[in-house]
Amino acid sequence: MSFALRASRTLLPRATAALRTQTRTFVVSVPRQSDIVQDLYLRELKAYKPTPPKANDHEGQVRNWATPGTPAVPDLGEASLSADISTYQAQIVETESGAPEASPDAAPVKSADDWFDEEAAFAEEKPHH
Repeated sequence: MSFALRASRTLLPRATAALRTQTRTFVVSVPRQSDIVQDLYLRELKAYKPTPPKANDHEGQVRNWATPGTPAVPDLGEASLSADISTYQAQIVETESGAPEASPDAAPVKSADDWFDEEAAFAEEKPHH
């Protein structure tokens, strides 16, 4: 019996709380007012029928495709390679130890000791401005 009293003590407050939350309410909604612009838009959208495309509509809008031509082989200079080699071999070789071969249009050649004269010319003090 004590168990029944304890159970009724805990069930009674739960039941009354559940009864309080279960109340019936009425929801009153405002009737939908029509939007004239939206109705006109939807009516025109439903009435629109696009014109079917013709078979020759693409003419003038796109170009006909043609395969590109074969590119030319680039000139790598192999034909003039022998001429370049012969001009290289004909050049005069200049070295520090010896004078190059004399040619009639060549500038006069300085000897190896001429740099001492140039050094002396640079060593002279020049007056300051």
